[in-house]
Amino acid sequence: MPAPFGLNRAIADLRPYAFTQLRARQDELAAQGVRLINFGVGDPEDETPQFIRDALVASISPASRYPTAAGLPALRQAIASWLGRRFSVTVDPERHVLPANGAKEALYNLTSLVLDPPGTPGRRDLVAVPELAYQVYGDSVILHHGEVFPLPLGPDWLPDLDAITPEIGRRLAILWLNSPHNPTGSVAPVAHYRRALDLAHHYGFL
Repeated sequence: MPAPFGLNRAIADLRPYAFTQLRARQDELAAQGVRLINFGVGDPEDETPQFIRDALVASISPASRYPTAAGLPALRQAIASWLGRRFSVTVDPERHVLPANGAKEALYNLTSLVLDPPGTPGRRDLVAVPELAYQVYGDSVILHHGEVFPLPLGPDWLPDLDAITPEIGRRLAILWLNSPHNPTGSVAPVAHYRRALDLAHHYGFL
């Protein structure tokens, strides 16, 4: 008799995906004739301008090929140039830019690169995630057999960096921050990021 097929046991620790639950509830209410105002995933309502659609069609080559792992050089250069114009920073497209197929791919790949495998001596297995945040931050940690440290939010809806004690800091592999904060919209001041950077340098987390 063949052995039963097994999945990653960490899957059992995942929560149902929030947007899947919201969509099911949305469909249920719509079937009842309830008029909904959707504050969900944020799909665009406006049409994509025709010149953009035309440019996409014109760019399709007769024969499709696999892209390089690092992405098109022209795309990486365009991203680096935009970052320079928008944020007045110098970005090397060869070292600092890596296109990804959406946020999930980037989050899961980065987590796999940074978290140590189970059983590694002195393993950094902890990832700090704001208590109110994009669900995939935590899911990527669970699937890589790490531990999520829920970072409490202060009255200004910003993560409380004082919660990163020496004990936590020594185990921390990643601190996830985003501004404006999702979903509250609070904007972190520069001092908040400087404090986070000081902690990252002190303890050696990303």
